[in-house]
Amino acid sequence: MLESVRSILSGKTLFILVTLLAIPFVFFGSTSFGTVFTSFGTVNGEPVTQTDVNLAASNITQRYQSIFGEDFSIDSIGEEQYSESLRQEIVNQKILLSAARNAGLFVSDKQAKKEIIKIENFQTEDGQFDESVFQSIIRANGFTPDDYINLVQQTVSMDFFIQGLANSAYATENDIKKFITAFEKTRDLDFVLIDFDAVKNEQEVSEDEIKAFYDANPLLFLDEERRSINYLTLNADDFATGIEVDESLMRTAYDEYLAEQESNVQRRASHIMIDVINYESKDAALTKLASIKSQLDDGSIQFEEAVTQFSEDDATLDVDGDLGYSAGFAFPEEFETALSAMTLNATSNIIDLEDTLHILKLTELIAPDIKSYEESANELKQEFIVSESSARLQNAIAQYEERILAGESFATIFAEESFTALEQLSSQELSDQANSSLVNEVFNSASNINAVSFVEGEDEVTFFTITEVIEPQLLSFESATSSARDELLNSKAQNQLAVMNKNIADNGLDESQANFQSYKAVSRYSSLLPREVTNVLFQASLDELEQVTLTNGDVYWLKATNETLPNESLISEKEESYQMIVSQIQQQRYNVYLDNLLRDGLRVNLTNL
Repeated sequence: MLESVRSILSGKTLFILVTLLAIPFVFFGSTSFGTVFTSFGTVNGEPVTQTDVNLAASNITQRYQSIFGEDFSIDSIGEEQYSESLRQEIVNQKILLSAARNAGLFVSDKQAKKEIIKIENFQTEDGQFDESVFQSIIRANGFTPDDYINLVQQTVSMDFFIQGLANSAYATENDIKKFITAFEKTRDLDFVLIDFDAVKNEQEVSEDEIKAFYDANPLLFLDEERRSINYLTLNADDFATGIEVDESLMRTAYDEYLAEQESNVQRRASHIMIDVINYESKDAALTKLASIKSQLDDGSIQFEEAVTQFSEDDATLDVDGDLGYSAGFAFPEEFETALSAMTLNATSNIIDLEDTLHILKLTELIAPDIKSYEESANELKQEFIVSESSARLQNAIAQYEERILAGESFATIFAEESFTALEQLSSQELSDQANSSLVNEVFNSASNINAVSFVEGEDEVTFFTITEVIEPQLLSFESATSSARDELLNSKAQNQLAVMNKNIADNGLDESQANFQSYKAVSRYSSLLPREVTNVLFQASLDELEQVTLTNGDVYWLKATNETLPNESLISEKEESYQMIVSQIQQQRYNVYLDNLLRDGLRVNLTNL
């Protein structure tokens, strides 16, 4: 697990992911990152969500592709190794997110939205963010807006934290002090907030103005396109009736379960290391370690004492040689082989890794609870039934597909089935009655009337045909009056806002201005102001007038009037805590920090992965 985190920190930053989020970035090759389960357990008591799993899967895929090329498929590494990598990646993410929060580097949802707006795939040709395009793309990939914003929050926050660590390696004491000074300084400011909603509420419009606006902007007041469809959804449960399971198959599956549980054993190890380079010859190094082994065997020295006296691995000296946990993949193959044959608290023979020599101690053994066959029988039976019903569903899909390709109509193919007919529904109206995948396919597909199509989901398939397409129609003035009024009020508010902005830009800030305020000693991570405003505050020159426009239309005009740097006492007080993040002068200290980060109070309870 430690090496997995180290590889993250030494590779491309997670922030690069943000530029890829508008593409189906989670879906590489044929590997499915999703699952039918809704719960994935916890890490340190925090729930693991589908978003966490998707992000972890994406990171793993990108890491392998950066090594082996874009043509690399996750399927090639094997299910067992992939599952272990996925679990470790999720744990790493949760640890890094927690560390980012503790360091004050977890970005707000407003900041995440700002990053989303910058993504070209969500923009029109003239570079403007298009809400409809954004909604279409993310929903086509199974995200809600909230899920997607949360994903960007996590990605950017981990990137900030990781960059803070990676960029601080080999920092000098002076570098550390500069970093603390930059992050702990405060600023005073004067500002004026122009509340867009308040400006909008001050506007007045007449019925004549609304009608004129309606007549001049017909494209703003089109009704939604409507479609009529016939559809039928089949799932695996529909094919489960009458399936019988042979007892011998269940016995075989149980034996496989026992073997799988054996592979899920986690082992914790410590080691004593001798570095061959420190000796005249490898034989001399072997002689030294053989002597240590002899003392361990006869009880003249305890393992922990031997680590302190003899081990040449500086990174693990302070933790009694502890290497952490492995489920069979984290350690070198030679270590894994030795540990698998050891009993708890036993020590290994000398292990030769060419440049280094090692003695291992098995310090902890975590084995899963094994269910008896009787306890597992019903679950195994259900698994066989699910598998067989899924196979029957796929056979049915193949047969229906042949008939579709042969040109049969929907009504003919499903004459004996109770299919659903829906008349003249918009996309939103259809979504209230059908799953999102079907809605997307119906309204994103060409209006090929009466052609039979289908969309596959998790253990289900939906066949449909479009029977009618009603193009968007201009709403009547009566129907559009409310939206026309709102659009006109927005337009007037924007014009008024432009006048107010120009006045401040020309004349500066003044205490007599409405909503004028002054704050003293604002920190970089203060909650008094939106993050966007705070960022500009600490980037601006003193006494320089700055404008910040938020996504909701609000405008902040601000001026930093004074800056207070932390005194030497505060710098000294903060130096140690910042040193873990910023001043990793030696790579070994850097690794020790990461190791402690992973192991300190770590509680992992992952399921369904």
